[in-house]
Amino acid sequence: MDYLDSDERDSDRALHVTFYESSIQNGFQSELQGRPIFDAVDMIKIQTPGNTLNIIDTLAREEHKRRFPRHWAAYSARTDATTQGCIGTPIEEWPQLNRAQAEELKAMKFLTVEAVAGAGDAQLAGIGMVAGQSVYVMRDKARAFLQLSELSAKNAEADRRIADAKEEAEAQMKKMREDAAAEIAQIKAAQEGNMAAMKNQFEQMMKQAIAQVAEAQRQAASQANKDAPGAMSEPEHHEKMKIAEASQVAQIQGGKVKGPAKAQEYIAA
Repeated sequence: MDYLDSDERDSDRALHVTFYESSIQNGFQSELQGRPIFDAVDMIKIQTPGNTLNIIDTLAREEHKRRFPRHWAAYSARTDATTQGCIGTPIEEWPQLNRAQAEELKAMKFLTVEAVAGAGDAQLAGIGMVAGQSVYVMRDKARAFLQLSELSAKNAEADRRIADAKEEAEAQMKKMREDAAAEIAQIKAAQEGNMAAMKNQFEQMMKQAIAQVAEAQRQAASQANKDAPGAMSEPEHHEKMKIAEASQVAQIQGGKVKGPAKAQEYIAA
């Protein structure tokens, strides 16, 4: 590390301060383009000599540049303009290169795969071979790598859209089934209610009809009993009519009570 005294604070004179360049992966762009994309960033490391437990290693902010202006100026002078703001796939992240090829390209300031793919013929004319490989062949490989990565990203996006559409369709089908089941249940409940009402209405009509028939028979039998020789007394005739009426009711209601004897039990109950 280079050591420079700070001209801002006397207390900073004892500090070891180094600005350096690093890279952090851009998750959004990496997913979007289907390959690792890194953003170049300025970092700062601050350490008190002899103290290995208290080291600050973080992104360089404006306050750091103001606090250590000489360190920042020295770092800026050392850093080539081509390395500033470098965005793309770092050359060392390109799986088609070995370490020697990556280092050789970095020495020539080809820091990203995109830089290799975008290099013109005139730019490459004086380079020749890179670690035993033609730089033109390497450029073609870089372009193919970027095209394949872009295609893979598009395919991945299409797969995500298909999965989302499938999930949405399944959710809609589930809701449709639930709505249909609820509607069928409502219709069934309404039908059962209607049937119950119709049954009750029919039973009421039958009771009224039975009562009307029984009353007519009672009146006719009473008149016949009065006109017949040796007629029964009124109480005896009334009891006989109750038994006959009970037998008729029982037969109409499904044969629960049959015969005069059972009819008497029915009346007593």
